Amino acid sequence: MGKKVKLITERLKLLIYSHLGTQYLKYNLIGGLGVVLNLAITLALTELLFGRQNYLYAFVIGNIFNIAYNYAAFIRYIFPVQSLKDHKKAIFISYSIIIALAQVALSKVLVSFTGVDLYLPVLVLVIGVLSVISFFFFKGYIFSGNEKIFNISLSAYYEADS
Repeated sequence: MGKKVKLITERLKLLIYSHLGTQYLKYNLIGGLGVVLNLAITLALTELLFGRQNYLYAFVIGNIFNIAYNYAAFIRYIFPVQSLKDHKKAIFISYSIIIALAQVALSKVLVSFTGVDLYLPVLVLVIGVLSVISFFFFKGYIFSGNEKIFNISLSAYYEADS
């Protein structure tokens, strides 16, 4: 049993430190710029055009720009791939739209508790939480060379048992 725990610990360290470290940092920096773009558009449209009661309309528009930016930036800087298959492009866009809709729905619920004057901090919180989930989905499926999500081999784990 001790061999299994040690092997699992080593695999997790390898996954986190060597494999995810730099890529996750780049994801946060590039993705952070997308969030700033999204929030800047949302803030400008809300405060200058729509009014605070209609912040969700501005947030949807900001998300549209963010999805386009993220797609271009992720392919170029974070998850470089020679060519992304059409079905994976469709999944990326579909997943991004689903996450954007989840952000809108969750933001609406949370802002109903905090009040509309705190819409911007709520948006930051919601985007931050869902971006962690998105990283692992993008890395494990969309921008991997595999069709499997999180293609982590457990064969060494089973070998340590024998």
